Amino acid sequence: MSYVTETVLEINLNHLEHNFNYLKSNLSGNTKMLSVVKAFAYGSDAEKVA
Repeated sequence: MSYVTETVLEINLNHLEHNFNYLKSNLSGNTKMLSVVKAFAYGSDAEKVA
């Protein structure tokens, strides 16, 4: 028998920003960060994430 399940991805932009700022705060001042958003980003409205 074939089963179909739905996967839902929820991204809390406030939490994402908080996590980014937390990581950035633990780096030295001259360290640069690079973030990557996968193509199509699993339909997650990548513009907001980027």
